[in-house]
Amino acid sequence: MPDKNPNHESFTIDVTGEQTGDRKVGKFTVKKRLSFRDQLTRDNLRRSLLGPAVGQPLPRALSAANIFSELGVRIVEAPSWWNDNDNGMDLEDDKVVAAVYDKTMEVEEKALKALSKEAEKAVEDVKAAAESDKA
Repeated sequence: MPDKNPNHESFTIDVTGEQTGDRKVGKFTVKKRLSFRDQLTRDNLRRSLLGPAVGQPLPRALSAANIFSELGVRIVEAPSWWNDNDNGMDLEDDKVVAAVYDKTMEVEEKALKALSKEAEKAVEDVKAAAESDKA
């Protein structure tokens, strides 16, 4: 049954890992926008991934924590190979994770652009209405 949630969008990836040479193909369904709860969960997940270590985390660790916390709250449905690898965290190929992350963030960016266009049109409509009232 297809997902009818207007806040969800699906995409497919087909990428071969640079470390393993394994081809990963699958459909992902992700959230376009995050609720306040999602935003808090994302931050909590990021903090838990970095752990209680003292000092500044290494840049790669910080980047990975940001990526996996974002994917952790945005992905609604994923292929079994993603789920079987602890939501991608047990994968060895940067290229695979990067493909999923890039496509996921493209969904958000597209949704924000659409919202911006709607806002611009609303402003134009208000201006046009104001001009017609003057006439």
